[in-house]
Amino acid sequence: MATDTEALIQNLNSDDDKVRREAILALSYDGEKVLSPLIQAVRDDVVSVGAVSEVFKQIGEKSIDPLTDMLHSDNNDYQRKAAHILSAVGDSRALVQLIITLDDEDETVRAEVASALGGFRDSRAMGPLLKALQDNSDLVRGNAALALGNFHDEKITDALLMSLEDKEPLVRRSAIRALADNPAEHIVSALTRMTRDDNESVRQTAAAAIQHRKGDSVAF
Repeated sequence: MATDTEALIQNLNSDDDKVRREAILALSYDGEKVLSPLIQAVRDDVVSVGAVSEVFKQIGEKSIDPLTDMLHSDNNDYQRKAAHILSAVGDSRALVQLIITLDDEDETVRAEVASALGGFRDSRAMGPLLKALQDNSDLVRGNAALALGNFHDEKITDALLMSLEDKEPLVRRSAIRALADNPAEHIVSALTRMTRDDNESVRQTAAAAIQHRKGDSVAF
């Protein structure tokens, strides 16, 4: 028979928003006492990282150490999940640990960490993310480009413009998305040029980004 904590964790997956919110509130109230079962539930795929992230965010700084342990584990799946959750928690101590993990040997971990760092919108993440634009994995470069779109800095703008020339369409699309909300006037001409890219998906993304800058509601 499931314990109250286990039942609440299961309720985080509910399609009923009221049930889900009540579970988040109850688990958050219990705080540090439920960290161990929450971590285990994430490891065992009992609950999705998206569903459980809000609980860790509400618990706050007490969740950082167990999540950091998970981030530095030998299991790449655990590392990716921890990176996602730490981004939601948003504690500055988590930022430092994520930057360290951006050098992990597994490209999927590096890619998830790059995305997570973008969520912080902290200037300390800018240098590591710029370095990640040179990663040998197009997945990492693409996620780093998207993350850098959260920073409107001249050096970053120049780096993203260079990423428009990346050999991989995935990275070029990511750079386009990252530049779509950049206020610099010369971005429009760069996006217009990308509508003539030799890859159809890149051309479509560029056209959508231009429409987005005009205020149209488009998905890209």
